[in-house]
Amino acid sequence: MDKQKSSGSYPRAVFPILFLEFCERFAFYGTKAILTLYMTRALSLTDNTATSIYHGYVAACYVTPILGGLIADGGLGKYRTIFYFSMLYVVGYILQTVSAIKFNGDYTQWVTYIALVVMAFGSGIIKPCKSALGGDQFTEEQESMKEGFFSWFYMAINVGSLISMFLTPILRSNVSCFDDVECYALAFGVPAALMTIGYGECFILLTRIPLCHRIGCSSHNEYPLLLIFSRPPSCPFSIPSSNVLSLVMYNVMQLIDTIIYFAVVFVAATPMYRKLPTQESVLPRMCSCVVTALKEKGCCKTHETEEEHWLDYASCKFEVIFNTLCYSKITELFPNRFQRDFIEDVKDVMKVLWLFLPLPIFWALFDQQGDFAIEPDQLQVANALFVVVLIPILEGLIFPCTIKLNVMTKPLQRMGVGMFLAGVAFVIAGGLQIAVNNSEPAGIESGTSRLKFINTAQCSVEFTVDKNVMPSLTVGCLEDTDYSTLESGEVSISHTYCGAQNGTETVTFNLIEKMAYTVLSTSEGNDVFLHRFETEKTSRTGNGLSTVWILNTLPTEVDIDLKSDKENEPREFRNISASGGFSQFEELIFDDYDATLIVSDDPEDDINIGKIESKNGAVYTLVLTNVDNGTMPILQQYEDVGPNTVNIFWQIPQYFVMTLGECLFSVTGLAFAYTQAPPSMKSVLTAAWLLTVGVGNIVVIVISESGSQMGQMEEFFLFAGLMFFTLILFTLMAYYYKYVEPREVDDFDPEPPEVQAVEPKSNGYHKNGVTNSAFKPEVDSTQTTQF
Repeated sequence: MDKQKSSGSYPRAVFPILFLEFCERFAFYGTKAILTLYMTRALSLTDNTATSIYHGYVAACYVTPILGGLIADGGLGKYRTIFYFSMLYVVGYILQTVSAIKFNGDYTQWVTYIALVVMAFGSGIIKPCKSALGGDQFTEEQESMKEGFFSWFYMAINVGSLISMFLTPILRSNVSCFDDVECYALAFGVPAALMTIGYGECFILLTRIPLCHRIGCSSHNEYPLLLIFSRPPSCPFSIPSSNVLSLVMYNVMQLIDTIIYFAVVFVAATPMYRKLPTQESVLPRMCSCVVTALKEKGCCKTHETEEEHWLDYASCKFEVIFNTLCYSKITELFPNRFQRDFIEDVKDVMKVLWLFLPLPIFWALFDQQGDFAIEPDQLQVANALFVVVLIPILEGLIFPCTIKLNVMTKPLQRMGVGMFLAGVAFVIAGGLQIAVNNSEPAGIESGTSRLKFINTAQCSVEFTVDKNVMPSLTVGCLEDTDYSTLESGEVSISHTYCGAQNGTETVTFNLIEKMAYTVLSTSEGNDVFLHRFETEKTSRTGNGLSTVWILNTLPTEVDIDLKSDKENEPREFRNISASGGFSQFEELIFDDYDATLIVSDDPEDDINIGKIESKNGAVYTLVLTNVDNGTMPILQQYEDVGPNTVNIFWQIPQYFVMTLGECLFSVTGLAFAYTQAPPSMKSVLTAAWLLTVGVGNIVVIVISESGSQMGQMEEFFLFAGLMFFTLILFTLMAYYYKYVEPREVDDFDPEPPEVQAVEPKSNGYHKNGVTNSAFKPEVDSTQTTQF
């Protein structure tokens, strides 16, 4: 018995595995947190297209683990699979960073798609190997430690995602580069490199040095095949702070260094790992066993005995008597037969796979947190934060109490409670969405139009619409009105200005159905003129940004800049025509902007014309006017559509309930997949567990594409109902499931024992001989016989 078994100490090799998982998830979730925003804002994809690509990428990350399980269990081994395919992962991150750099003013969309495919393969292939390799480090006497390991493994995932999802949106929004207000190149390049920020301020010099320089080996020959990249102690050059391309390249190289460093930490622990011997590819062999059993059961009708389980027919070559015709037929089609031990393993796997069938619905709910409508990215930090807080509470307090109370003692019971909580979370989300919908401005109905007035004249103006379709409105100087709804068609608008002494004038406008209009009054001398503008934006944006446009009442063409402290470059509005000209709509972040009128090429000549306040989701009309015919123009702000009124923190209850369900479902399910898997199929069954996540994302894509007319509220309640229905099915399936007791890994032998040559002794006995229990000797066993 080894030291770990006798002492019961925690395997030291587990800690590098946990550290590797923390670092890899740090990079993965950092990219995932901003992916949807990058596609909608930078690549200008529609919300539905971006959502489909997002869930397609996540689905690929959780479908490819099957390939990783085949590679690991089929010969390469878990350890080497992780090491080799991490390099493919690095290539994907580099491509994603390059795709976020503008070339000729545009992002390279096709590079993004290639990068997502490469990252999905790299992430997916190593995904089932990490937890399985960690589980392999525990012996049969350390079952309680092994169960705790999967909780700590999930903790490492969420600590990495917590830090990354909090920092990555800040890097995206607070840095501008490549003529854009958001720097996605930096946001994609930094997540995996942030942990090595203390390494220095220069580019990485790719110098190959022996591993012993990092881990303190006494000889270079201890790890002759492992060479790593590092930088010398001094830096020969520095990065110009004004060179954005240098900054991006720096972070790309930091990214490479980080992944290699993480790999070195992982590889440095090589002598500590408990690496089990690999056999032939298990999944094809398991499929062959299933097909053989089905064929044998179907074509062989003359068995002397009926097998208890249909898979037992796969062992017919050794243990089932059948007719000669059937034997020759099956032997020709399926020459390999299977031992009872292997068939029992396949039975165990098939029972678990049967339970996995309804689980994708849980992940269909869980992974929709990435495209929730109210807040684009940073609130997802709440999920990881809750996981970090809840796992120790569950492991140290809740689970021990439930065991004493004989409640939720089985893994499948905990998973069922997690699924129930997921459904409850989506009911909460549906109720919150009702509140969001109620706060949205109503749409324009058929046969009607909307009309509002803005007055920039030197005095108050009274507006009257003919046919008494709406009451008269008196609007003071630099004031506006709310939108009024009236029938579409031709209307006459009378306006009386500066009191009755200046008289009343009437102007006729044609209002088009389901359109909104702004009527702007301006003054020249003692006269007041009306200008009509079609307003394109009458509802909030779905991405949390505000929308503005500028109307110019000055007699000259103007250029205006809006500058925010959070953005490096100003928002430019150029060539706005004189006396009633207007700009295009522009989206602004949530911040205050200083407005500047550009007078000449010399910035010192520019005129500060006011401050603009941008709030979440609002729509504004900005009017450049000159009150009292003065020499100093001002930019006046008017609110067409108010900002979001539902506080973002109302989502926290939904996230808490969902995260509690995740801890019960995901942590328990990961451990369940490992402990219920036969020794030769740990990676494959772990990959099958991860496959349920990918199928869940495919479910989201199908529903999103097929039900494009369905509102967000309806989708939330649809998924909640689907979850509760799936829970009923899962409960019935789990009721009849029989748990597999853990078996010692070292006892597993997937092949028949090899025949060994015996070594005769002088007394006639053999050193490695065995007793044939079926043979009854004719002589007394105490007598010795000389040969």
